[in-house]
Amino acid sequence: MILYTDGLVERRKMSIDDGIARVSETVAGGMNLPVDAVADAVLSEMAPPTGYDDDIAIVIYRQPYAPLTIEKAAAANQLSDIRHRLAAWLRAAEVPEDTIADIILAVNEAAANSIEHAYRGHKPRKVRIEGENDGARVHVRIIDKGSWKPAPADPGVRGRGLLLIRAVSDWLEIDCTPSGTTVSMSFRLSDVAS
Repeated sequence: MILYTDGLVERRKMSIDDGIARVSETVAGGMNLPVDAVADAVLSEMAPPTGYDDDIAIVIYRQPYAPLTIEKAAAANQLSDIRHRLAAWLRAAEVPEDTIADIILAVNEAAANSIEHAYRGHKPRKVRIEGENDGARVHVRIIDKGSWKPAPADPGVRGRGLLLIRAVSDWLEIDCTPSGTTVSMSFRLSDVAS
């Protein structure tokens, strides 16, 4: 939603309807941009060649997408449900299918690592997946209360999960503490998002 003063769209020798249509097109074109970038795009697109000759005020609001929380027993048979719930959440936000595939792959790897390694030698507990979508990026965290097991120097045919996550995500951070591990990752929804 955008609210603006008339100085944004009123021009001599131009219909106000044309000005409103240009604002609408610019806002629609910024669906995968951060809100601040949409505001900048509107101001840039609508600026007259000689600059604005009236006061301009705009407010842009984007209703946030519902956050995601999945908490499951740390067991391999839970991975399928995690993938299905994650996919449904992403599709509800109209995330592109190729990005959905990357996110599911990365989250599945991180959750599988948590399930397989975090509680080794201990009673398995839970793995928690938290997701946020701000329209420009999807942020996901995989959280466990187990301990971090460093990858061996020569993992053989295994141990490629973090390499894979790094390859498909735009950002990855691993926070290991005595009380558990959080794997955080993010995915851009548009090449022009910043």
